[in-house]
Amino acid sequence: MAERPLLKQLVEMKLIYNDAMHNIPAEGLKKVQGNINDVFDKEQLTKLMKDNNVTTKQDLDTKLRERGSSLDYERRSFFEKNMYAGWMQEKIKRDPEVPLADILGNYEQNSKSYEFPAKVRFEEMMVSFSSYPDKAAAWAAIA
Repeated sequence: MAERPLLKQLVEMKLIYNDAMHNIPAEGLKKVQGNINDVFDKEQLTKLMKDNNVTTKQDLDTKLRERGSSLDYERRSFFEKNMYAGWMQEKIKRDPEVPLADILGNYEQNSKSYEFPAKVRFEEMMVSFSSYPDKAAAWAAIA
């Protein structure tokens, strides 16, 4: 059961990646792939080599294969994750500018859902001046 949400997320990621691969023109896709591979070579490869305590790509690939992975798999996985993130960012517009008139119109149409019974709590705080040297000390105690 614990793996179910992860599996669902991976399937969703693959579907979105597949959508990107089919909708990006071939010449644009080559450019994007080159850029992502450059980032992998400059950042991810160095990190993987450091994390696995190796100095060559061949040694890294050997270590990864011992754990059921490979350098090609890591590169492909990095590419897919970045394509997924980029495609999601392209397709989902964040922080759209909503005109004030639309906000007010929505409020007026749904004003009933904003209604709730009023609730008030009253609390009286008192202090005996005789318990303090002066009124300033009494006020400080209340504050």
